[in-house]
Amino acid sequence: MTTENPAKFINSLFLKDFVERQYNETDVKILNYGVEPVNAKNFNDAKGRIQRVLVSYSSKKAPVNTTSAVLKIKSTDPQKFESFDKEASIYKSILPSFVDNWKKVGETIEFAPRLIVSQNEPKSFMIFEDVCNHGFFSEEPSIGLNLEQSKISLQKLAFVHATSVINLTKKPEDFGQFNKSIFNKDNKMVQSYLVDAFQFVLDNLETLGIEGSIGAKLKTLASPLISTWTSGSTESLNGFKVFNHGNFWTKNILFKYVKEEYVDAVFVDYHNGYVGSPIVDLMYFFTSSVSFDVMKEYKNELLYVYHESLRFSLQKLNYQGNVPSLSDLQLEFLRSGALEVILSLTIGPYLRFSGYELSSIFKQSNVALNSANILKYYEPVINEQLHQFDSLGLLDWGTVDSKIKLLTGRFNRILSQN
Repeated sequence: MTTENPAKFINSLFLKDFVERQYNETDVKILNYGVEPVNAKNFNDAKGRIQRVLVSYSSKKAPVNTTSAVLKIKSTDPQKFESFDKEASIYKSILPSFVDNWKKVGETIEFAPRLIVSQNEPKSFMIFEDVCNHGFFSEEPSIGLNLEQSKISLQKLAFVHATSVINLTKKPEDFGQFNKSIFNKDNKMVQSYLVDAFQFVLDNLETLGIEGSIGAKLKTLASPLISTWTSGSTESLNGFKVFNHGNFWTKNILFKYVKEEYVDAVFVDYHNGYVGSPIVDLMYFFTSSVSFDVMKEYKNELLYVYHESLRFSLQKLNYQGNVPSLSDLQLEFLRSGALEVILSLTIGPYLRFSGYELSSIFKQSNVALNSANILKYYEPVINEQLHQFDSLGLLDWGTVDSKIKLLTGRFNRILSQN
């Protein structure tokens, strides 16, 4: 066990009190402890502010016990203060209320590692249960999630979304501070990144093998496409709003399996959570996490899995309001084509390739730092996606506004025939 302790406030006295309260132990004596970086395979440590605390202790119950917990420390960067405080409130009140909603209908469902301790002095931090001790782990982003992993992720996301609808109906004031996504038009850093990253694609069309009419259409899209999406990134789905995770991708999903069967998933890193349409969480997940082969063959099935889980959860929780139909969801995906194009070119490849965290991507002073190699690596997939987007008319967004209505009408006709 390492003895390095970068979190200076963690000491034997603190840990003794922690163990006694957490495990209802008495006569606790700390034998050894250490603090080490969290393994990226098990927890998202992209910000470098997450540590694993390992403790060996004796108690009245046993001469030697070991345990571990995950420590998340508030950043020293003032720009991150608000996101940490918002995330703390999510773990302290929002998520526990979700758990309580399911207990009322006789179900025990966890949505995240349980928050054990949250303090502001001598330093702001949160301590979570180490769910790796219960068999949870994360997957490597570059591999892409298989069909079963994708299904269980979307089923659990639907549970989060459905439960939030109940709370938003009963106590909307609890969500007052979660009214903007990270992609909102007032977030200048994100806006600047999206424009620069899209422009980098335009500057390298020939290198990426993007030619002809598709390349020409992309050149007309950058500004109107980004403006169209970010101006509506928190809108509802026909009046239906949920609490979105806000950063829903592979590294923030921890899976548990028993005898090679996936049985559960929990989510971490809720600091970008916000209230709006569920489409952003879904589209972000599809473009950043699901393997390309699964996306190509099972996209509609995955949407069905999400919708069925959402419908079931709302029914189980006795929700009496409007529930979007599957066709509503599919139509909204079409309407949100701008989002899919943007994410597929500016964010998805980078998250997949190297497991960058959003904040790391957005802070790159030069988007071209790694972009050339990453986009070239995904050149075949990007070209296939762009041809698919073009066949759906998505690359005409922002240039021919009437096509939106045309596509919507065409899509409704197709649905009515099936």
